[in-house]
Amino acid sequence: MKLLPLLLLACAEPPTTARPAQVIATPPAPVTEKAESHWVERTDLELDDALKSVCRDSVEDGKPILLEFSAPWCVDCRKLNELSTDDAVKAELEQFHHLTVDVGKWDRHKPLIAAFEVSALAWWVAMKPTNCGHAITKWPRLKEGGFEPASSPTGVRTAEGVATWLAEARNGA
Repeated sequence: MKLLPLLLLACAEPPTTARPAQVIATPPAPVTEKAESHWVERTDLELDDALKSVCRDSVEDGKPILLEFSAPWCVDCRKLNELSTDDAVKAELEQFHHLTVDVGKWDRHKPLIAAFEVSALAWWVAMKPTNCGHAITKWPRLKEGGFEPASSPTGVRTAEGVATWLAEARNGA
């Protein structure tokens, strides 16, 4: 029970005929360490710095970038994050520089969301920049699309489907 309601109850006169309602606290759902570290709230400036860094890494080692538009409240995003623990998906993800863009409640990074025409979550964009001086919207795109593993019967719903998507993206298909 929270302290403030207890203090308020202690200060109030008890009702003469009715018993006070019992407050039952529901513990929050556990959040795994991986899930906590997956969604990082960044300012636009912090995201810009992260994009520059991931671009430099990509140009240096030749691995493409996987930009993931996501949010912790999104059922499909959480399911996609869960699918990423599969060995085949992990192996494919290791072939990318992965950066998650936490869009909040669609109130963060609006220019980037608009530039990539993100209309649903989870949304992935695979890119292979050659010049980090160019705007992110000018980086060559290998593949992009939405995932709805939890809410759509036609979306990519399995780890095998996610791994296939990543392999196709990596190969520019």
